[in-house]
Amino acid sequence: MKKTVLSLVIILAFASFASAQVPGRTGWWKFDDVTDMLKAEIGSPLTITGTQASVPGPAEGNLATQVSLGSYLTMSHGIAPNGGGISVNEYSLQIDFSVPEIGIWHAFIQTNPANSDDADLFTKASDNTIGTAATGYSVNAVAVDTWYRMVISVKNGDFFNVYLNGELWLSGTPQDVDGRWALVNELLIFADDDGDDAAINCSELGIWDVALTAGQASELGNASTAPLVARKGWWKFDDAADLLKAEIGSPLTLTGTQLSVQGPEEGNLATQVPLGSYLAMSHGISPNGGGNSVNEYSVLIDFSVPEIGKWHAFIQTNPANNDDADLFTKASDNTIGTSATGYSTNFVAKDAWYRMVISVKNGDFFNVYLNGELWLFGTPQDVDGRWALVNELLIFADDDGDDAAINCAELAIWDVALSADEVIQLGGFASNVLVTEINVTGTGGVSVIETESGTLQMVAEVLPENATNKVVAWSVTEVTGGATISEDGLLTAVKNGTVTVNATSTDGSNITGSTEITISNQAVILVTSITVTSESGANTITNKGGTLQMIATLLPENATEKAVTWSVIIGTGDASITADGLLAAIADGTVTAKATSTDGSNISGTMLITISNQTTVRERKGWWKFDDANDMVKAEIGLPLVLSGTQTSINGPVEGNLATLVPLGSYLDMSHGIPANGGGALVNEWTLQIDFSVPMLDTWYAFFQTLDGDADLFVAKTEAPDIGRVPNSIGCGSTRYSEATITEDTWYRMLVSVKNEEFFRIYMDGTLWLDAAPQALDDRYGLSSILQIFQDDDGDDGDIRCSELGIWDVALTEAEAVALGNATTTPHGIFEFQTNRNSDLGPNFPNPFSVTTTFPYVVKEKGLVTFRIINLAGSEVAHINEGIKSPGSYKLELNAASLPSGIYNVQMLTEFGFSSQKMIIIR
Repeated sequence: MKKTVLSLVIILAFASFASAQVPGRTGWWKFDDVTDMLKAEIGSPLTITGTQASVPGPAEGNLATQVSLGSYLTMSHGIAPNGGGISVNEYSLQIDFSVPEIGIWHAFIQTNPANSDDADLFTKASDNTIGTAATGYSVNAVAVDTWYRMVISVKNGDFFNVYLNGELWLSGTPQDVDGRWALVNELLIFADDDGDDAAINCSELGIWDVALTAGQASELGNASTAPLVARKGWWKFDDAADLLKAEIGSPLTLTGTQLSVQGPEEGNLATQVPLGSYLAMSHGISPNGGGNSVNEYSVLIDFSVPEIGKWHAFIQTNPANNDDADLFTKASDNTIGTSATGYSTNFVAKDAWYRMVISVKNGDFFNVYLNGELWLFGTPQDVDGRWALVNELLIFADDDGDDAAINCAELAIWDVALSADEVIQLGGFASNVLVTEINVTGTGGVSVIETESGTLQMVAEVLPENATNKVVAWSVTEVTGGATISEDGLLTAVKNGTVTVNATSTDGSNITGSTEITISNQAVILVTSITVTSESGANTITNKGGTLQMIATLLPENATEKAVTWSVIIGTGDASITADGLLAAIADGTVTAKATSTDGSNISGTMLITISNQTTVRERKGWWKFDDANDMVKAEIGLPLVLSGTQTSINGPVEGNLATLVPLGSYLDMSHGIPANGGGALVNEWTLQIDFSVPMLDTWYAFFQTLDGDADLFVAKTEAPDIGRVPNSIGCGSTRYSEATITEDTWYRMLVSVKNEEFFRIYMDGTLWLDAAPQALDDRYGLSSILQIFQDDDGDDGDIRCSELGIWDVALTEAEAVALGNATTTPHGIFEFQTNRNSDLGPNFPNPFSVTTTFPYVVKEKGLVTFRIINLAGSEVAHINEGIKSPGSYKLELNAASLPSGIYNVQMLTEFGFSSQKMIIIR
């Protein structure tokens, strides 16, 4: 399955192979069959005038033909007149040759089928250079018994170029259209009319109906380059009237729609396959690789993507298309891969062309090359496992919409896994030059708008000058002012103050340039109404731990300040809401989501939300609430407390709620009634809830005492760096202390969750404050029958307020701590979480870490997935909306470069469940 990558900051490097796509030949002859040295791989057979012999070629197992003095070959090339004349004025010819003797004339081509005049290209006897009198001669000279790949690239009226082994040897004087070097129906090879055609060896001939570029000549390599194995299927999309036809093999079939679009080069077409559409390839390859399916093959896909930041599917090995595709570009960072293979470091850019070659040998390797460069060395799969092919291979198909529109100029398939060298022979497309810098200014250097609703055209200078894609996306960050900006960068003032104007590259390089604009003299337009709705249109939450994204619509549309403050009015139910309006269910009943203007107009809008299926209560073993001033030790559940010393009834954290003040030297005995557990003689697994506040800071406070001597948990008065203690932090010497600190006259709900030999954790208002080293079985934090609350043996137990106590015979999870809320949460018990949760967030690796880490997670039911990152102070420092996710395994790759060192709680929320993990950043 796919894995999702999330990042606060993602900066990735990009590289690609600089090359040019070589078009298909019109004719091709290879001389490897000693019994038929005239046969064609492509096109019509040659004819011989005179004699020829079979001789060794440039590479082992490769043959050649030797054409002797006075003999020549005739090529019926089949190219129609072009270049604006009545003859063939544009073409390229490949001749792989060696000469057994130098110091004599050798003829290469003769454009006159009658062979009644001089040939049109020679090696010169005096110095072994290449040319003719009309073109001039090369500086370089050929050597005896040395193999060369010659490419003659002709465009009459423009150029006559001769390349040897990819290097330009001769840039000859061009001839007129239909002049010398224009071809009629036949071209003679190695022919001359007067004996300047000494014996020559040839291992390969090829002809094209276009003039190859220098890059394409370079891609062809040299004469010793091993020829590629033949394709089993080849589709080029150059016929707009039949976009499914095959050059080799069977036609493709289409599900959905496709368009004919411009290809990567002039005169080259491509097909665009939109979202939800795909092609089916009947490849005709027999099972191989030792299995019942096709386990060894290679697929070539020449592609570009018209939009980045989306999932694109390349191949789908399941003809039913009822599961995920088998290779993607990932929406979050435009890299290539799958969760099974991992993803590339390099990423694709918008509108850039790539030649992708997927080389598969199940049991050995899964390699993906782009433009000749290995981008992905994937984890191999078993024989007949993933990536094994049956009779059909789907191209650009996915089962759940991760198949955004893609352009394709060429497809091919082989029945072997191509090597890296063979992939390089296939070439690629010119390097994509990424944006490295953007400079943003106002037109004429202006940086102010001083008229009401005034405008300023912004300008983005994109560097380098030769960047492939120089289109930018404009945005505005409001600092103290407000403005809007169009797609073309026209900034319109809305509110006095300053704004930051941003221009961001769209090529995948993630480069942004910014400048600050000052706005003045704008009228203040107050909000007159707010309408609250939900993003989905729902007004209910029916799933345990479910969420609902709330939306506030403000009028008038040109209101100066359109920010709102979100809050929840608790009715018969309970919920929380983030600053961004994400409402999270806590308890059954009704709540009201409220959005209030921040411009001073005091306008608000509300929506009533009904919540259900939240509150299956797991009972505490003991519960004490202090709401009866006449009996402050009575129990809601369990036995009454026993007071040593004095206590006073005081107001609690919310109206109508009371609390008890336990002064210095006094304490409460709790007979919890929990039998020994955890494999020991004492209670080794338990959770204690204390809702408390303190009247002053920089004082010692004791929370509980399990044995004689010092209490077992404190609020610290003094600093002790060796155990991480600072004033007003929580902990003790054996657990160390929390980084976060409490404040005076603030109510907290503290949960102490203990499982000896495994963990000791403290949650404050649902946030993990301390994750300490566990204690041994029946050691410290093992409970006997009585637990003393607020007791210490030597006076470190200052006056403390308590509105509620509770105890469980299990160690509550972080999710349960979050569900319990804070000291102002309406008491409704702890939720019984579903046995089969919709989501599971696994522990991250590495942890601790410095900058980057990875969280694996699982989604079991399709729905919205969001993440929250909470610091030890309980503040949300990041909120990530991943959108709708289908069932599957994913990965959250987090770059935390912007976060300081410390302990954080990462929470994963869906409409169906909740899961969380702790992460630690150390720098």
